[in-house]
Amino acid sequence: MVKRIILCSGLALFCACAEAPRFPVNRASTPELSASDIQYHVNYLASDSLEGRLAGTPGSEKAAGYIAAEFTRLGLQPLGDDNSYKQKFDFVGDVKLGSNNQLTFLRNGDDTTLAVNTDFIPAGFSASASVSGEVVFAGYGIAAGGQNYDDYAGIEASGKIVMAMQYSPASNDPHTSFAKFEPVRYKALQARQNGAKALLVVVGLEEKPAVNGQTAATLPKLRFDRSAADAGLPVIYVTAPRADWLLAPSGTSIKNLQTQINKNKKPASFLIAGAQAAVATEIKQERRVSANLIGKLTGSDPQLKEQAVIIGAHYDHLGRSSEGALDPEKEGEIRNGADDNASGTAGVLELAQYFAAQKKRPRRSLIFMAFGGEELGVLGSSYYTNHPTFPLANTVTMINMDMIGRMKDSTLVIEGIGTAPQWQPLIERLSPPYKFKLSLKKDGRGPSDHTSFYEKNLPVLFFFTNLHDDYHRVTDDAEKINAQDQARILQLVAQVVEEVANQDSILHFTKAESEQPAVRGFRVSVGTIPDYAAEVEGMRISGVRQGSPAEKAGLQGGDIIIKFGKFDIKNVYDYTYALGEFSPGQEVPVTAKRGGQTLTLVVKLERSQRQ
Repeated sequence: MVKRIILCSGLALFCACAEAPRFPVNRASTPELSASDIQYHVNYLASDSLEGRLAGTPGSEKAAGYIAAEFTRLGLQPLGDDNSYKQKFDFVGDVKLGSNNQLTFLRNGDDTTLAVNTDFIPAGFSASASVSGEVVFAGYGIAAGGQNYDDYAGIEASGKIVMAMQYSPASNDPHTSFAKFEPVRYKALQARQNGAKALLVVVGLEEKPAVNGQTAATLPKLRFDRSAADAGLPVIYVTAPRADWLLAPSGTSIKNLQTQINKNKKPASFLIAGAQAAVATEIKQERRVSANLIGKLTGSDPQLKEQAVIIGAHYDHLGRSSEGALDPEKEGEIRNGADDNASGTAGVLELAQYFAAQKKRPRRSLIFMAFGGEELGVLGSSYYTNHPTFPLANTVTMINMDMIGRMKDSTLVIEGIGTAPQWQPLIERLSPPYKFKLSLKKDGRGPSDHTSFYEKNLPVLFFFTNLHDDYHRVTDDAEKINAQDQARILQLVAQVVEEVANQDSILHFTKAESEQPAVRGFRVSVGTIPDYAAEVEGMRISGVRQGSPAEKAGLQGGDIIIKFGKFDIKNVYDYTYALGEFSPGQEVPVTAKRGGQTLTLVVKLERSQRQ
């Protein structure tokens, strides 16, 4: 979720040996929903040899091979590509520098060529382009009306190259109200809105606490931020000494300007007399391949077997990437994702074994799915729901398990209760023997794969044992799995599946009440659901929340928002930052593409339910 083998002793299945078992492994297992089998699967999937299962990496491929082998062992019918279990999809998985990255500074007839990776480096989200022009210094590159601070006030940035400093006027204060304006994606949006040709971000201004193992005094590493959309203009990091060379005829330096701005909390922007820059950037996106694993257990009823219940979980995690990690300082270390989501994957495998062993199968078919790319934005489930290998019209429900291995105090969260009127009475009837402390939530959307199915108007349930201190950290390891309680959860899930798969009637889909969560620190709520798998210019939405401002304005799933108020939207980051510029009650024109049409709708913003 949007974080070893046996034969060591009598407690062998619960040990977390350093080495993963060689694959494939022949072993004794039981058709019952057992803690030992759960732990066995987690021990392999969360072992160091899989390196955290980041989608599109060899470790992810190993995990997919393990799952496919289990599906084969259980005799499931392949529903992937070419009569296999794998449904492959590709995505942008990383970025690298192209051959044409150049930066030349000119001042009063002199010029100097900067060295890539030493004096400058493009941002991973930079647009690829060649531009030149005059250089204007724009402080921190911030336009924060609510803070009465605007680095662009009083200067003309249109048609010029903007030079701005890293961080903000209060960069030493971790609780500053300027914090939300510090991301470079935000600075790029403001530069673009003010007509700039390119943005130069000066680094090496001051020593700040290390982030990803680096301080501000070094050039950042080229990094992919998991968005395939670029910033809409070239964005380059440049060291302070090289920026000072351009500033020297003006009689000042980056350090002096920073001191002045931080002391006065007022902009000090100006056109750098006689200064020009020639910029060339080339960022190449690397495409990677991952796969969903899909296996079907055909139902026993001659008619109802043409309908199916999907039981799913994602099998990928963060790997060695610190993007999305909650311990980014542990650069390059393996985040094994035992709970997130080797636990859910083990649940899918256990349920597949349980149902495959029954003498009389459920009347409806069961489809077992392990999704790739969930951590990158529910890529696999989104791909499946747009390219289903079993008709969505015949799909009765999708039951999702994500992080079900760390139950504490018998607390079990079940989301999606409001997506079919039959869910709550069913759960209330089946759950008492397990003595769970249930937390039932109506919403069918959440940071996991069930959302992709809910957006296709399918009832969903999402089983989850809540966040913990190891979530998206290197400490989410196999020995911490509570396999005994996970087995109890799977027993409840199995009963739910049996009821739905065997009943004469089908579930009736209903739009569920939603909480309309907001971005922390922003005051407004719109109710749009971003489609993180989309590779478009703008922000495509997968849906809108019921009763939200977006729904009232007429926005729909599939719309691509290209303008929000005065802000041109090139990516989801632009959209997020644009929201921070508005207040509840404002009516904002929104331009969106829908098919071949371009529409302008008016959204009346509501107050966020949490700040």
